[in-house]
Amino acid sequence: MSCTPTVVAINLDEVPRPDGTDAAFQSGNLRRVEAAMSGLPYRITWKGSKIPRGAEIGGGTVAWAQHGRLLDEDGTMLATYRRDETFVGPGRDEHVMTAWVLQRAIR
Repeated sequence: MSCTPTVVAINLDEVPRPDGTDAAFQSGNLRRVEAAMSGLPYRITWKGSKIPRGAEIGGGTVAWAQHGRLLDEDGTMLATYRRDETFVGPGRDEHVMTAWVLQRAIR
């Protein structure tokens, strides 16, 4: 697994769509986020920090991840996410998350 985040589109049937119980929805306005979602899930894998800095997704580059939101350097929300695996692997530094890309940016 690389330190550089890898972003791969996954089949929509492979992962359930967020249902309102995920942190991404608990921390924001559910209708606003749902309206902006394209519903296309992506799997992000990387090694190192808990944040997939540098991942190219949703037309931007991830600079921060918090409360279920992937943000760029300007604080624009690129996607919502769910952490699937955290601090796993031989070095306890590998991570996997599923992200749902937004149709339009949310500030």
